[in-house]
Amino acid sequence: MVFKKALAALLAGAAITLSACGDKSADKPELAQDYSFKAEITANGSDYKADIQTVHGVWKLTYSAPDEIAGMTVTLKGEECKVDYMGMEMAHDRMELPPAAFSGLISNTLEAVSYDSSVRFSRSDDKLKAAGIVEGADFTVIFDSKSKPCEISLNDGTFKVKLTDMKDL
Repeated sequence: MVFKKALAALLAGAAITLSACGDKSADKPELAQDYSFKAEITANGSDYKADIQTVHGVWKLTYSAPDEIAGMTVTLKGEECKVDYMGMEMAHDRMELPPAAFSGLISNTLEAVSYDSSVRFSRSDDKLKAAGIVEGADFTVIFDSKSKPCEISLNDGTFKVKLTDMKDL
């Protein structure tokens, strides 16, 4: 009898704890394969701005701020990475990008949300969220009311991207 009461109390406590978490499992949203958006990136205490698009699996990121890199374009196509800046062009293997390269982090995170079955989707406070791991870092993607990604956060917020003006192409 004591065992049954203890088990009932334990199960009740677990149910209360789980219901208090607030996150409920959610279905993965259907994302367009081709889209563009503006990104406001905060990393390592610095701010960056870029226009980003992906068309047929090719990612193109063009920086507009800070001034030191404004106009730099990074293109990712399959395993190839090309950087254009001030008339100079450099091509190399995408795998040579450092793990903290913005272009790789953003594209890999959004590709994981679309294609990686280990990404978990949940809904809390009427916000759809995706969580997973990319480049060895935990990520969270928050979606707007139209199920479009609007915020990316990696490494507990040390790398954040605000996505605005998202358009299907």
